[in-house]
Formats: sequence, structure tokens, C-alpha cells
Amino acid sequence: MLQMENKLAASLLQTFLKKHIICLYSSKFSKGYGKNGDLVKVSVCTAKTEINHITFFFALYQILKSGVLSGLFGSSKQRGSKNMELRKQNYEIIPIIVDVPSNLRTINFFLVKAKESLALIDAGLDHEACWNALLETLQKNGLALHDLTEIILTHNHIDHVGLVNRIIADHLIQVYAHKNAIPRLKRDRQFLEMRVEFFSKLYEEMGCHEAGRKQVDYLKESIVKNRKLAIQAEIIPVESSHLDFQIIEVPGHAPDQIALYDPKHRWMISGDLLIQHISSNALVEPDSFGRRMPTLLQHKHSLEKVSDLPLDLVFPGHGVFIQDPKDLINKRLEGIEKKAEKIMNLILNGETTASGLAQAYYGNKYSEQFSLVMSEIIGHLDYLEFKGKIRKEMKKGVWHYSINKE
Repeated sequence: MLQMENKLAASLLQTFLKKHIICLYSSKFSKGYGKNGDLVKVSVCTAKTEINHITFFFALYQILKSGVLSGLFGSSKQRGSKNMELRKQNYEIIPIIVDVPSNLRTINFFLVKAKESLALIDAGLDHEACWNALLETLQKNGLALHDLTEIILTHNHIDHVGLVNRIIADHLIQVYAHKNAIPRLKRDRQFLEMRVEFFSKLYEEMGCHEAGRKQVDYLKESIVKNRKLAIQAEIIPVESSHLDFQIIEVPGHAPDQIALYDPKHRWMISGDLLIQHISSNALVEPDSFGRRMPTLLQHKHSLEKVSDLPLDLVFPGHGVFIQDPKDLINKRLEGIEKKAEKIMNLILNGETTASGLAQAYYGNKYSEQFSLVMSEIIGHLDYLEFKGKIRKEMKKGVWHYSINKE
């Protein structure tokens, strides 16, 4: 059995091995990066015919030596544009990939170079590693910061917008995003105060009590503490097409998330819609009127929408690039159903509040990653309620959930 993290790489290796009369029994794919994202985990077991191990390792050595796989595996420097041909007739995608010491593994943002433009898609975190990676990538490609013509943001999260103010302070260019991103990116005080009230009520109704109040206090403090993070440039609502891409709304992870899709070449820059090594969280958020959005349902619909598109390659906001993403999308959709079934079983076993379900399902992560955990549980409860599998009843100001037996 050959274990690798990317289907294309596995296919190339398998083809090469067959030339050396090696018959592989099957191919499966698993996470294979080392601590710093530098290692590929490869293991071989029983094949239909006896494998000549000397021939195998000679074949593997030749492939690694040739650099065929280096564009998809290895460190961020190896996964950059140097080793991947990402040029099409009208434009070239130049990845900027920064390793991070978290389960995100990398922060990815992209230059799209065309004859008349140089767009930056997302802008990483506001720290020196991302800033230096941007400048170094520009320099290696014979470009400079002043060559940038615009910035397009896939969504409002801090790890996708961090360098915007730093760039426009030196080089004022247009910034595009979904219209729903604007109050968040501008850190509109009225909107943020409404958001605090939304979460204060939500966490009380979900039975979170002290843990919820602690998170709400954090959100209140962040209104003042993070006001300098507001994007200083004018933000222009992105239209349905831009450059050589169709702009597709893919809410769920964020209400303002967009993907840039090239139907001619079947490429997509997807923000955080789809990540190879982890599932993307559907984060609970209010709409502009303070109403809770069904974010997991939105995320599921976004995945289904993308699954229906002719698509060969996805450029995600984190991790490795995704070849032929339909299998991964199906896996993520199956994961939603499996988690929903587990939550139903917990309800059957007597857990009736969102807070109780979160603690039963996630254990210590309830306090360590409170907002993420509650988003997951609330999202799945909304999904189950939408499907008619459960119902809720307000008791003393807290929602209690039960199985709908009708």
C-alpha cells in the first residue's frame, strides 16, 4: 500500500513504479508532513506480486531527484511557484506559502499575474514571516510591491487580511471584498456592538453561563483593543466576475466568503471553504440584522455548489493544493452527517443543552476552544432541526433539545 497526501503525486509515482514492473495493490492517502511540513510519509506493504525493494527505492529516488513531487510536498519554499507550473494563457498564479506552528500548517495567499495587472488574493497575517514571504516572492519573480494593482479578499478573517494596511500604507491600491465583509473589515462599532449583544443572548440561551460570559467580555474588550486592525482603505464590493475569474459566494465558514473560479481552466482559489488535512469550521455569526445565520447549512450548500462545478485544482487558504476535490468534498459532507448522528446519540443519552452537548462531545476543548466548539455544536443542532430530526423547547431561558419522534 502506498500512502501519500496527494492523488496526483501518488499517480505519478505509481506510473513510474509500473515501468519497473512493480504492481501496487492499492493507493490510499493520509497526512504525511513532519513537524515543519518538510516530510512525506511513504509506506509500502503487500502487493499483488512481490516488490523488488531495490527497484522501488531506486524509482522513488529518481522521482524525488527530478523534483516532480516537490511542488506539492515538502516545505513552503518547495511548494512555491518555483517548482509548480501554474501559468495559463491569460495569467499566472504565484503562491505565497508560510509555515505556521498550528494545525493550519500553512497560511497561503496568492499573486495573480496578468498582462495588465498584478492582484494579491488574500493577505496573510500581519507578521514578519508573511510580510517577508510576500516581498521575497515578488522579488524572485522580478516584481515589487509597487507593481501590485489590487487586493481581493476571500473573507474577513485575520489570517487572510493581515497585511492589507501595511501594503496600502506604502502603495495605495484598490481593495475588493464581498459586501458583507465591509462592516467587519472596517470594524464598524455599531455592528460590533450588535454582534456582542447577539453572542451574549446566544450563549445564555445555549446554557453556557460563565464560559459564555467570559467570551462575551473578550468580544467587548476587542472592540476597543482591535480598533487599529480596521482596514484603512476603501473596500469595494466585488462583482460577479473579476479578472479572469467568476466570483462565487461560498458562505458558511464566514458569511462573506467568496471563491475565485476559472471555468476555462477548472481552477479555484477557495479561501477556507475546503482544506485537505482538516475540516473547515462553520462559524456561528449574526447577519446585519442580528439574526443567527444557519452557517453549517450554508457551508454544506457551498460545498455542494462547488462539487457541481468542473474543477481540477483548488488553491486553499491553508495546507496543500487540492487535486480533483470532489472526493474530499464528499468526505467533508459525510463528516457533517456522522457528527450530526453522534450529537443525536448524545441527546438520546440525556444531554439536552448545547453547552452540555459541547462538553460531552469535546471534553477539555470546551474551555480551550470555546467559540469554535460552540459553533460546531450549534451549527449541527440547527442542521438537525432543519432536517426535522430534533426539536427544542425553552425552559427557564435555556433551549433544551430532544429527538423528534413524529
